[in-house]
This record gives sequence, structure tokens and C-alpha cells, in this order.
Amino acid sequence: MQGGCPFGYGRAPAESQGNGHEKEEAEHEGEQEGKQLVGKKLSPGEVYYADYLQLEKLLSCQHMMSVEKNAPAHDEMLFIVVHQVRDLRHLRHQIHSFSQVYELWFKQIIHELDLVISIFQQVPLPERFIAKANHHLERVSKIQKLLIEQIQIIETMSPLDFLDFRDLLYPASGFQSFQFRLVENKMVRFCASNIVHLRPVNIFLGLGYAV
Repeated sequence: MQGGCPFGYGRAPAESQGNGHEKEEAEHEGEQEGKQLVGKKLSPGEVYYADYLQLEKLLSCQHMMSVEKNAPAHDEMLFIVVHQVRDLRHLRHQIHSFSQVYELWFKQIIHELDLVISIFQQVPLPERFIAKANHHLERVSKIQKLLIEQIQIIETMSPLDFLDFRDLLYPASGFQSFQFRLVENKMVRFCASNIVHLRPVNIFLGLGYAV
């Protein structure tokens, strides 16, 4: 199977977001963390996060018809992701689908951040676009609050229940999530570049700001 940990132990999902520089930095940083977590050279027979969740397949399922028709509609991605999350909901008691839902929402967050970043890259910045950026940052904040609430579902699994299969997943770990690292990088860069326009808001990464 193609795919695997995007931090140097496999291939990143084909539809991963971000430019080459962001990917390279995220992969390097994640690779160092991965080596510390694993503590040894990985062998081909081991399970990687992206393979276990089939991220290459999952993150290539968001086909925007508006893009294919050369009339991109930004919110079509949200429409697709909401429906795909709904389709996974009946499996929500399984850690496999629980993590897949997170990855779908991470992709939506990246989609929103890319739009906001593109708005703030305009010089001069039209004042009317600030309200638009704020709208999409608020959407990111709502998604993140939803992700926090969903942790209550995984908390219904006891540590002993998790240990029943945890060893089978070695060395897969949520720390290997390429999209999570990319969200961090985008937020840090955006906040550092636009701090004069922003006020802090409380979101789970601790790195978020709203206009």
C-alpha cells in the first residue's frame, strides 16, 4: 500500500495541503519527533498512522465539482466534508473512524486557513475583506470546539480496552499526523505575519487568532 507516515517513514497523502516549503519543514520537524518517540529504526512490517487510517484514500475523496467546472466555490469543501463526517458517524465507537473524522476536519481547517492567508497577502488589504477573513476564522474556531467535544466519545474507551489492540498499531501515533503539523505551521506563520490585525481567541491549538 502506498502512503504511510508523512514524516520520513513513508509517503504523505497525495492530497496534502500546503506549499513545498511548508511540507518540507513539517516533515523534518515531525521526523525528529518520530525518531524520539520510536527510539529505533522502523521496519517495513510495522504499522504507520497514515496507512492505518488509509489517509491517502480518505483525503483524495473531496472532489469539488465547482473546481472541475472552473468556477471554484470555497464552501463546497465544507459541504463535502460535513457529509463525509456524517457517513463515518455510525462507526464513531471505533478509534479508527474517530481519527479519520479528525483528519477530515483538519483538511477543512487547512482549506479555511489557506483562504484567510491569501486575503491577508493582499497589499493594500481592502477593509471589506477583513470581515470575510473573520468569518472563516470563526468557522475554524467552531470546528476546533467540535473536535474537543468529540474527545468525550473516545473517553468512553477505557485504558485497558485500548491496550487490547494498542501494541498491534506500533509505532503508529497521532504525532505522525501531517495535517495537524501543517495546521500548526500555518497558524504560526499567519499570526506572526499579521499580529497587528489580530486579537487572541481561545482555541485548542493555543496558536489561534481572530481578526
